[in-house]
Amino acid sequence: MKASYFTRLKEAKVLWEALGNVPINDNDEIDVDWNIFPKGTNRFSIWQWIESTYDISVVKDLLFNEHTF
Repeated sequence: MKASYFTRLKEAKVLWEALGNVPINDNDEIDVDWNIFPKGTNRFSIWQWIESTYDISVVKDLLFNEHTF
């Protein structure tokens, strides 16, 4: 059974906030290994992974979302 939207959003938000603490270089790549991603992974690839894994929109649900948990 698929997790509810709010459960998925909460889990994605935890990852999103953690990703915000990861250093990014001038090429939009992470400068350290993070989660399952090796150093050098483009941050937009990570955004796409979050979207597909949690069935959410980074822009709509994480950047401009008013939900608090």
